[in-house]
Amino acid sequence: MTGNHAGYSYRPNPTDVANILRNTRQGKQFADFCIVTNHGHEPGNWSHQPPDYEQAFARQMIDAGADAYIVHGPHQLRGIEIYKGRPIFYSVGNFIMDDLRTPVCADMFAGYGKDPRTDTDAEVTLAEMAEGYETDAGFSDPIFYESVIAVSRFQDNQLAELRLYPIELGART
Repeated sequence: MTGNHAGYSYRPNPTDVANILRNTRQGKQFADFCIVTNHGHEPGNWSHQPPDYEQAFARQMIDAGADAYIVHGPHQLRGIEIYKGRPIFYSVGNFIMDDLRTPVCADMFAGYGKDPRTDTDAEVTLAEMAEGYETDAGFSDPIFYESVIAVSRFQDNQLAELRLYPIELGART
């Protein structure tokens, strides 16, 4: 059936998902609180909507033991969901841009001609930076400099309160 508008569809690498689920379960086994983050830009920095895989992926992480799931990378705020008493932040905007590096996924190794058996995540990140991927170009719209500080309070292992404090990161115009 033909749709009314063009769209995008993404599927995470199954090996990456299995490894992340295992690491999430293991993290929860050794910690009272486990946060899972995902650095991604899909479907694009312009989009207010998360990619089609994100909700199911985030919920899998919560089911595996994550107490919170946080997306960073899309450069603007996106929605928040409470799933099974756990917050899912579909993007916190640029609040933690360039300050938090997560494990590099298989397609990034391939995209930069690196081998995950011999190259490190840092080497992939350096290759990415050498190509100028994370630059200020195109980020003059004030929406890219709006974010929130989220303060969560848990009681009896359930989210009891979530407070959002809006912040403005100094729009460049």
